[in-house]
Amino acid sequence: FDINRCDYGRICLLFEETLSRRLEKLYLYAHTRHDEDVRISKNTSAQAKVGALYSKLFAGLSFVEPELTALDEKVLQSFIVDPDETWVLDDFGDDRITLITCTDDGKQRQVVVGLLKGKMDKRQI
Repeated sequence: FDINRCDYGRICLLFEETLSRRLEKLYLYAHTRHDEDVRISKNTSAQAKVGALYSKLFAGLSFVEPELTALDEKVLQSFIVDPDETWVLDDFGDDRITLITCTDDGKQRQVVVGLLKGKMDKRQI
């Protein structure tokens, strides 16, 4: 594989950005509906639910940047598989991070794998 063509960070950050933008739109809608009439409990409840979801999203995604910065490019791999190839999710007994996303046409999956710095087995280098 060509390490210079592997764009693992872009894929993960685009995923985070897409989720963030969609949730932001939902939050703005709920907030606007709430502000129209604060007496309507359905709108107040929706705003609270979206706010909680927003917090959960960012709590769940808080690991992304540290994990990406901890990857060692020397052990990074990127490849394309068919959707039914689930072996990429198997436990390989090491400290790897695996990112899976759809290819542009949606027919296959792009898989990016790396091992965390300081956790590499010297036999794998």
